[in-house]
Amino acid sequence: MNLGFFVPGEPKGKGRPRFRHRPSKSIGGKGFVQTYTPNSTVVYENAVKVFAAQRMRSTPPTKDAVFVVMIVIFTIPESWTKAKKAAALAGELQHVSKPDGDNVQKAVFDGLQGVVIVDDKQIYGHALLKKYGLTPGVQITITDLPPSGWFVR
Repeated sequence: MNLGFFVPGEPKGKGRPRFRHRPSKSIGGKGFVQTYTPNSTVVYENAVKVFAAQRMRSTPPTKDAVFVVMIVIFTIPESWTKAKKAAALAGELQHVSKPDGDNVQKAVFDGLQGVVIVDDKQIYGHALLKKYGLTPGVQITITDLPPSGWFVR
C-alpha cells in the first residue's frame, strides 16, 4: 500500500473519554455510568475518515501491516511578531504546545479504522512531526515499509 492524503483544518487531539450518570427508570434503581467520546473528537475522526475514503475510493480496507507517517501542521499564532512568525515558518521554532502529538496520532489512527485499515493494531510503526505552517492540517502517508533509513536493524 502507498497512500497519501491531507486532512485540512487545525489538528485535534483525541479527547479523554467522558462519563455521565444515567439514572434508572425503575423505582429504586441505581442507574449506570455511561462512557462517551467528546463530540469534538468524533467530528475530527470523521473528517479523517472522509478524506481517507476519498483517496481509497471503493478499495476495501487492507488487512496488511502498515507504517504511518504524519506531518501535523499548526497555524502560527497571530499575536507573534513578524520575526517570530518567520522563524516558525523556517522551522527554527518547534510546535511544543497542545495538542500532544500522541493524542493527534490516536485521533488519526481511529479515523483510519474501517476505511484504510481494518483495525489500528495493524499499524506496526509510525513517525510524527509537529510544525508550524501557513495551511493547518495533517499530511498522512501510509505505506507497507517505513521510510528508507528510518531505523537500523
